[in-house]
Amino acid sequence: AEQRLTTGSPAGGGGWLDSWLSLLLSKELPLPCVLRLWDAYFSAPPEGSLQELHTFVCLAVLETCQDELLELDGDEELPQYLQHLPAMDMGRVVTSALNMRDDCLARGLCGSGGTRGAL
Repeated sequence: AEQRLTTGSPAGGGGWLDSWLSLLLSKELPLPCVLRLWDAYFSAPPEGSLQELHTFVCLAVLETCQDELLELDGDEELPQYLQHLPAMDMGRVVTSALNMRDDCLARGLCGSGGTRGAL
């Protein structure tokens, strides 16, 4: 599944990532999850940009869904799943994303360029 996430065909395998990043998961998550996520974005700590935090949220979503992703068969199931995510505990996802970001910053692997709220 990890290889399919990065080497999927442009028609079905890579389009989900553009949508996740540009639409802030608004099409993929159930509405209550989107509202909780966006609430967290508006109240997020001021370090870094919204875009940076959202990148880590996307990674945290993948981590949260890892078991289900690994069980999917075929090149059709994976993009379908990624385009229609199940409900999940967004507080836990955001906490995981913030921890990932903090770890990345502490290790000097990423920078916190940009301003809060910049897209």
